[in-house]
Amino acid sequence: MSCKRFYKNFYLYDGKAVAGPNDKNPLDESDITKLLSDCENSGCDGAIIFDLADTDNEREVNLGVIKNIKRSINLPIIMGGNVERFEDVKKTLYTGCVGSIINLDAPDIYKALKEASKRFGKDKIYGYTTNAHILNGKLAKINDHDIDDLVGCIIFEPVNTVVATDVILKDTLLKTIVLSDDATVKDSLLSIENVAGFAGKAVDDLGDKVYEYKLSLFEKKICDVDIFKSTIEWKDMKLDKDGLVPVVVQDHKTDEVLMVAYMNEESFNLSLKTRKMTYWSRSRQSLWLKGETSGHFQ
Repeated sequence: MSCKRFYKNFYLYDGKAVAGPNDKNPLDESDITKLLSDCENSGCDGAIIFDLADTDNEREVNLGVIKNIKRSINLPIIMGGNVERFEDVKKTLYTGCVGSIINLDAPDIYKALKEASKRFGKDKIYGYTTNAHILNGKLAKINDHDIDDLVGCIIFEPVNTVVATDVILKDTLLKTIVLSDDATVKDSLLSIENVAGFAGKAVDDLGDKVYEYKLSLFEKKICDVDIFKSTIEWKDMKLDKDGLVPVVVQDHKTDEVLMVAYMNEESFNLSLKTRKMTYWSRSRQSLWLKGETSGHFQ
């Protein structure tokens, strides 16, 4: 079974998070940097951002915001919206996004798809479509070329309410992220091999509980998900006389040693379960969630 990933979905206009294409008023919390940081801390596997800019100048503002964010946030971002030229794809990927979304339903899109997939590799190109390019489980062609030769993944936002999404996708071989307004993630979709991820209302409504939801899927053996797993079990670690192990914390990019702390079995298990590093304070003789006071979690 393929690993399922979960994405929060955002709309960006004038550098701020807005409600959607039909409502460009800023959200109550419109700071996209904070929203993406919260998204990362919640256990999401990434974010999908649609740029709602109306002009090239507005688009440059949004691209600049994302570029600055990527300097401090490691969350994978897939970005699209009005991406219809090779130049649009290039600018999106140069911000540090892991993927650029091209609207497959747009006219005369083949040239941009071909050039972008050749230059950057199709794995960085995500094709957005409604039901228009998925017919009876089969992907329609573009200019007589198979879509799976041009994109690495489909972002599918179903608009056909008559045919169930799982029926549409069951025979489609290309990796697909389902973006929908369904209140919950359907079990029938979780069991489809090519469905690689989910975004939309069901994931957004999880709030800061995304990681807990992923853990429940893993523990119930419903599907494989990306969670913290230790390569060494606690019972195999060499403990000191107090039942603790020293923990050396390093910067994942530079290998700089940031701190040395200690863990007991409870803090070790909590770190795996919550995705936030929890230590044992020898001086206070209590658990210590790093970042609980400062907000700078590990």
